[in-house]
Amino acid sequence: MPGSFSNAMFQAFQKEAMKEMLAKGNLDLWFLSAAGKNIAAIYNIVYNNRVCFYQSGIDVSFDKTFSPGVLLHYHCMGDAMKRGLSDYDFMLKGNLDNYKGKWTKSCRVMKDVKISIPVALIKYVQGREIASSFYHRVKPYIARNS
Repeated sequence: MPGSFSNAMFQAFQKEAMKEMLAKGNLDLWFLSAAGKNIAAIYNIVYNNRVCFYQSGIDVSFDKTFSPGVLLHYHCMGDAMKRGLSDYDFMLKGNLDNYKGKWTKSCRVMKDVKISIPVALIKYVQGREIASSFYHRVKPYIARNS
């Protein structure tokens, strides 16, 4: 199914970012296979002594009673412990991520901050920049009535 990785520009970005992370040892790509077919994949970023779970996928046609994604997470956490890493961070929890709450009760609260600048403020700042530029190019003077 198409998802966040289906956009061509995002794919190009990911290829470049993954090359860089792989060269620096910051990329973990894990696959779980059954009968020669990949049934689950996890894309983790390793940074600052922690594993950050970035993206995953499962073969939805595989046996529904088996949880290949859960099994792969177990493997990734075990590998992180063997490597002496301090955290396995599930990152954000969305509407389809209820399984993340089964792994831990601790979480960090994240907030989105959106800043909206009214057009009038933009015009004011642009006007000040123009005036400042003009002020530095032309010697100012004060005219006095005599």
